[in-house]
Amino acid sequence: MQRTEEVMKRAGNLVLGTPGVGHIVNIAGFSGATFTNAPNAGAIFSTFVPYDERARKGLSAGRILADLHRRLHDIDVALSPASQAEISRHSIHRTPQSCD
Repeated sequence: MQRTEEVMKRAGNLVLGTPGVGHIVNIAGFSGATFTNAPNAGAIFSTFVPYDERARKGLSAGRILADLHRRLHDIDVALSPASQAEISRHSIHRTPQSCD
């Protein structure tokens, strides 16, 4: 679990440092793909800054996600191929405030 916490802390810092990301919830020991507990799993849930702020900077949801994929790619132990597929399928959950 210690290694999971270290990796999740690093990943959380990368996500939070991504332009357009407003807030994160970082959970070590929880699989976001299966919604089960596991010592070698982790999930990061994030929100984007409001659309008007992002639009002025050219930060569409797709651009932010591409940046997140690039940043997290360097943490090879953090994302298995199955996890990457889950990210691709479930990354954008639109609300009326986040549409772009």
